[in-house]
Amino acid sequence: MLGPKPIIVPPRLPWEPVEVELTWHEKLRSLPRSRWVILGLSFLVTAVIVLGFVVDAKKNMPTRTLTLRYFQSWPATRSAQDLAADRAAEKADYARQFAASRAYIATLPPAEQAAARDQYNAFAASLGPSLRPDDFVPPKPVVPVSAATPAAPRK
Repeated sequence: MLGPKPIIVPPRLPWEPVEVELTWHEKLRSLPRSRWVILGLSFLVTAVIVLGFVVDAKKNMPTRTLTLRYFQSWPATRSAQDLAADRAAEKADYARQFAASRAYIATLPPAEQAAARDQYNAFAASLGPSLRPDDFVPPKPVVPVSAATPAAPRK
């Protein structure tokens, strides 16, 4: 047989004394003072670490910014006249805002007017046809002309 021989423990005989294991209460009462100190320090260190995580989590968290979005809702029995009146009011409001924008652009110095006009035209062009101002004319793209004329292709 290879390896160490197994240790065989004979069964306890009825007249031999029985070893009784201590209860938890008795085990804790029999601990020396140094073990109690180590136990207390380990609990203290663990509590400090956990408390540090809790404080750090609350202190360095970014605040949430809530964005509220409001939507218009109408009853299912809304008539076509109500719809047309709402669209006309909305278009009039856009026209008033566009007129105010054009009036403001006219007050700018000439150097800033071109940039403001380009921004206004880009915004107006991005709107749907029903929301564009009536007098809006999309600007024609400027195509740079090169100084040298290209040679005709040879055949």
